[in-house]
Amino acid sequence: MRPLAVPGLRGTASAAADGSFYVVDNSVFNSALGSQGAIAPGAVGLPGAQGQAGLAFGVIAAGNSALRVQAATVQTPVQSLQRYNLSTLQSDLQIFLPEQVLDISPAQIGTANGTRQWPPRATALELAANNQTQLLPRGIAMDSNNNAYLLTFSGLSVVSVAAAAGRAPSFQSSGVVNGASRRPGPVSPGSLITILGTNLADSAAASAAPLPRSLGGVCVTANEVAIPLISTSPTQINAQLPLELGTGRVTLTVRSTRLGQVSAGVQIPVSATSPGVFSADVNGQPRAPLHVGDFTLVTPDYPAERDEQLILYATGLGPVSPVVPVGVGASGDPLSPTVEPVEVTIGGQPYPVIWSGLAPGFVGVYQITIYVPGSRVQGDDLPVVVTAGGVSSAIDSAPLAAIH
Repeated sequence: MRPLAVPGLRGTASAAADGSFYVVDNSVFNSALGSQGAIAPGAVGLPGAQGQAGLAFGVIAAGNSALRVQAATVQTPVQSLQRYNLSTLQSDLQIFLPEQVLDISPAQIGTANGTRQWPPRATALELAANNQTQLLPRGIAMDSNNNAYLLTFSGLSVVSVAAAAGRAPSFQSSGVVNGASRRPGPVSPGSLITILGTNLADSAAASAAPLPRSLGGVCVTANEVAIPLISTSPTQINAQLPLELGTGRVTLTVRSTRLGQVSAGVQIPVSATSPGVFSADVNGQPRAPLHVGDFTLVTPDYPAERDEQLILYATGLGPVSPVVPVGVGASGDPLSPTVEPVEVTIGGQPYPVIWSGLAPGFVGVYQITIYVPGSRVQGDDLPVVVTAGGVSSAIDSAPLAAIH
């Protein structure tokens, strides 16, 4: 046994398979335990919170490289997996993680501001005295195919660190559109959005709710918070925004977990509501309401008539009560009606709204039940406009209804 050349080090430790390198936190040692430097030199020797922010959240030596999980910081509040060349001590890959790794440090378990952690505090405190343990604070493993395995909130996350060529995801603010109307403009908390761009993701679709926060080799963050993803492709991502967004602006970023690349942050305006109406294409025209009786589309061949009830599906109608978490399908018992007042006009004529709220079984989709009044305007191509909280859906591209 030989003491380390730099005394006082404590934290995650790993050794290369052939014993040529040892890594303790960010410090690298050769086979004779001589110091070779640090893979994150800005973090070494810093006191207090600065030093803690720079500590590796898990480290493993693999071949001539070391993998470490970088803690989130104020500047980058998303944990990332970093790869360092142990010969040059320079980073050659950074992959932003879609969710946090698990913390099994006893000193941090059960604290007021702690995250979800394992094992239970009572068990962890039995592992060693004074809130310390010899167990690795984070768990990382590496296989021969360049896949890293990390213990994260959902269980086990697998991240490929194989060399991959590809361009960073790219999109603009005009490419962030309402998930129903496909129109740019303000978004709102809990609404469905579509991101249009290039090199966005692999083609994939969520199989069930709750929706995943990582899909198609990417995660999307809104103000650095990973959001639920519905489907992905190289040119389009469909997702739901977080409920906790405030009005003003939100920064959306697409982070490739497969290529280790990240798009530029794009700022999008946020309002309390952002109504958009879902429609179906009929002979090149968008058609919207459904007959309540048989859930078929209202068309010129099957128009709606007086005293009939119709259903509209929309997104962006604002808060509901009780609240439904993002990425989760709405319940049918209890229902979650909208908080903001909702109004509907067809052909410029107001229609009585019987009920509006989240559609049971759907994620981020609202259902509006309306009544066809006697004072209706009749026609085959009447624009449908929904207003929620004083904000109206698009008029110039509104879906059409046939009312007789």
